[in-house]
Amino acid sequence: MEELKKLGLSPYETKIYIALLKHGRMPAREVAERSSVPPTAVYPNLKKLVQKNLIQQFSGEVAFFETIEPNIAIPAFIQQRKRSLEEMERSLVQQAMDLAQDKQIFKAPEVLHVSMGKEASSSIYYDALSRTTKTYYILGWTFKTVGAKFVKLQHLVEAKKKGIDVRIIVTGSGEKNWSVLKEYLKQGINLRSHPLDNFSLLMVDGRECKITLKNPEYDQKFNLHIKDPSLSEALQSYFLQVWEKAEPLTIRK
Repeated sequence: MEELKKLGLSPYETKIYIALLKHGRMPAREVAERSSVPPTAVYPNLKKLVQKNLIQQFSGEVAFFETIEPNIAIPAFIQQRKRSLEEMERSLVQQAMDLAQDKQIFKAPEVLHVSMGKEASSSIYYDALSRTTKTYYILGWTFKTVGAKFVKLQHLVEAKKKGIDVRIIVTGSGEKNWSVLKEYLKQGINLRSHPLDNFSLLMVDGRECKITLKNPEYDQKFNLHIKDPSLSEALQSYFLQVWEKAEPLTIRK
């Protein structure tokens, strides 16, 4: 029941859907009895479930209702929810940016944005990659776990196809997840290794960068997203110096 609510079904819709799954085709009156939903609320919620393509209605002297095959209906409903959320995301991001700009007396460009957490860090990686035109350098991935590394790999491969110089310096001590590293190397991503800990850097085109502090003593990662060319160029120079000292990674036998 909780999972269905997370998909966006109301408590009444959830009770009705579960009752139809358990008991099969029923008229609205029986649905009310089986689901414990008030009779006055049953029919409107049945209509909503029909509109969501989770159940179907059979018309006649008495209307009957039945679930559509869950292995078809639920994935289709989730995909529709995803599309709606993606559209909402685009709209909300634009509205939020417009409001943030409106509050400024002087329309000065935002130079520093501070955020916390792995998800925020990942969003910055994807957003910056969508705008890069020349170079995309990362220092500080440990490759100890799989996480979303395979998803990120596909985006990096697409960037390489566009002629973007993609380089990653793998850091941290201890064992690496070589199943992931091998796939990166097979796809032609330039990898080198250097023993650094507790932070990572992202440099994009020498004009913006991200510094992430990830000391194990911190509860969260701290992300500093900086859109300042001078600092970004300095960090890019630092990256290139470390790159020269770093050890090239090759596929282990």
